[in-house]
Amino acid sequence: MGYEAIQKAYTSKDVYGYQEVWVITSSGYTEQARDVKLWDRDVLIEQMANVNAAQTISVKEPEQADENATAPLPTTRTQDDDLFVCARCGKPVTNKIKDFCLSNPRRFSGRIYCYDHQRLKN
Repeated sequence: MGYEAIQKAYTSKDVYGYQEVWVITSSGYTEQARDVKLWDRDVLIEQMANVNAAQTISVKEPEQADENATAPLPTTRTQDDDLFVCARCGKPVTNKIKDFCLSNPRRFSGRIYCYDHQRLKN
């Protein structure tokens, strides 16, 4: 992570009155990266793995702008409409992969893993 990115984050801390500034990278950091909370790839993966991957990412429905406009047709949302992601890397997974992981709770501890990370759980 280069000096310029850290400098921008550090400067924005004072300019906007933030208590903390985070810079997350998939590479390493330089010496100038001191007064910033630093997450590299490993920390990010660890933090993402701590999130229960079986929880879904909620999508807000758009609000009706005009009361006189026609109401949208009621829809039934199913769990199949939700997006599931790998607990290790955050990559979206298919329903088939999700079902496989959830049907093997001893192996995956109730978490969902992409195909590549399923093999690492052996």
